[in-house]
Amino acid sequence: MKSDRRKLRKLMRVVRNGVTRIKFHGKKGQGKLFNTILQALNYFCTHTTIHGLRHIVNPELHIIERFLWLVMFVISSTIASNVIYSLALRFQDAPTAINIESMHYGTSYLPFPSVTLCPNDRVDWNRALELELKIFPNGTDKASLETFRKILGKLSMMSFGDFDELDFLKNRNVHRSLVGINITQVLYEVMPRCDQLLSSCWWRNAYRNCCDIFQVQKTEYGFCYSFNSEVAQTLPMDSMESRPRRASGYGDWTGVRVTIHLGSIRKPPNSNEKEVDGVVVIINEPHVWPNSGTMIPSGSRVSMSLECISGYATERVLELDKDKQPCQYDENGLYHQETCLSLCKRYWVAKYCSCNPSFFFPATTRFRDCTIEDFICLIIHNDLFNDYIVHFGDDYPHDIPSMICNCLPECDYYIYSTQFSNVPLHNMNDIILDVHYIGQTSFRYKTDIVISQMDLLVSFGGIIGLFLGGSLLSVVELVYYLVSAMFSSLKSRLKTEEEPRNRSSVTHVHTRVLPILDYNPLKPRTRKIPIFTNYGFAELNLNRY
Repeated sequence: MKSDRRKLRKLMRVVRNGVTRIKFHGKKGQGKLFNTILQALNYFCTHTTIHGLRHIVNPELHIIERFLWLVMFVISSTIASNVIYSLALRFQDAPTAINIESMHYGTSYLPFPSVTLCPNDRVDWNRALELELKIFPNGTDKASLETFRKILGKLSMMSFGDFDELDFLKNRNVHRSLVGINITQVLYEVMPRCDQLLSSCWWRNAYRNCCDIFQVQKTEYGFCYSFNSEVAQTLPMDSMESRPRRASGYGDWTGVRVTIHLGSIRKPPNSNEKEVDGVVVIINEPHVWPNSGTMIPSGSRVSMSLECISGYATERVLELDKDKQPCQYDENGLYHQETCLSLCKRYWVAKYCSCNPSFFFPATTRFRDCTIEDFICLIIHNDLFNDYIVHFGDDYPHDIPSMICNCLPECDYYIYSTQFSNVPLHNMNDIILDVHYIGQTSFRYKTDIVISQMDLLVSFGGIIGLFLGGSLLSVVELVYYLVSAMFSSLKSRLKTEEEPRNRSSVTHVHTRVLPILDYNPLKPRTRKIPIFTNYGFAELNLNRY
């Protein structure tokens, strides 16, 4: 009884105080970043679809088996990496291929070529004598006149690279009366007149005025006449006409037809009598500077059939870096490789002789026009001007005695090939020329890159799937597990930093203890009455009390 009362008094003191102090200790974090990442990688290897990784981390396999699987995985990864690296290098080189886009591209979509006519004698001596009276006063010495006439006679049949024809100037002193002569203007004024040289011009199912459809054209042969040229010296007569011109059909009388009268041109007195009369026909794309052609002798009826191969570069090629593009693109369509070569020749002449032979090339303000005094320099370097090399790149081979021209092909191109059918015209010095398409369709090509970015992505996926059995989602899984491990480690580190503060603080828990209504220790102990549940009713003695 006394012990029960002591317990009751102690309990009542707790009730009176109403507060108990309880001290808690925080848990110390055990995880580290490295272990967390290892656990994430182990989980990734166990559940990933990449072949072999689950066997490497499988604890049920023998250590040798796991090592062999590791070796196989490393070998497969190495081979896949080498294949991917070689494919990436090939993609960086940006190889291109030319494929046939159409074998039935209509010729009506093609620009009709420029047809340039250059007579073998490009100086009409009658016009030269008339101009001579305007240039030289009456008191001019005969030596100067003879030199001037001989120069005109040589220039009448010269082309670029034939400056050795003027070797006679090395032994002559150029008179002051010849110094100020603009030789380009002289050659323009003494060229054969259009109405004397050309007649019976036919285009688009009708006869036309030859001087309306043919324009003066400067070429590497000198001054000539050109049909459908966009780089001619004179403007077209009909400004409303669509340019460049296009043919409406194929076969004879569907293109341009013209009669050339070579007998109306008076030759210079010192011209070569053995030289065959004829005309040089140059077929080019309309924006190309005419440079070389085919000579047709006089007294001929010529049917010139054309075949055109056209092509273009796709947008993927044009998006490549400039140093990787296989061609030169110009939005205005003015760039052409042949024109670039002509301008390159002009550059080399200006480099060595400080002038531009503007009777062969386009005039420019960068260089002055060559005069008769500059012909000596042109003669000296004539061997250099007869050879050029098309070179791509920045490193020029300086040890080669030739003109180096960095001229890429154009991305949009038209290449014309010709077939001749020549019928002699007896007792005639004229040439009847008919230029037309041979058929109504042509080949059209497309330049495209071999490996696009999409092809590269598909190839990478195939290589990884072949050697490792993985995919893009495998990489996503790995990133997911590593990011999860990093966040888990960061969260654990933050909890660890909060431990000292939790350890130094004491949490007071206010607990109110209610009084016990059932004072069990003060009551007398009750007497227990046994209950015999296992006895049957027949055996009970109800009168035992």
